[in-house]
Amino acid sequence: MNKYDDPKLSLETLQTYQGYSLQVFTSGRIKLSFHISEAFEERVAIHINEGGIPTQIAMDLAAQAQGFRNQAHYWAWLRVYLERKRLG
Repeated sequence: MNKYDDPKLSLETLQTYQGYSLQVFTSGRIKLSFHISEAFEERVAIHINEGGIPTQIAMDLAAQAQGFRNQAHYWAWLRVYLERKRLG
């Protein structure tokens, strides 16, 4: 069994995510999946379409809304997250 523990995950950060799925299996195994990239893309689109904000600024704002410093920090975190999932 693989166990992934993110020390930065707390109730406060969980509430900032736009979506997540919780699966509980009969074996007792629990799987928590985050819909992080969907929320990011949706926020970018809203900033661009409704706010008229340039794409790069909209991407930074969307990343900041999810607790990241900027879009580069978001993409770096997402790369590591996906790599860990792939190896798991």
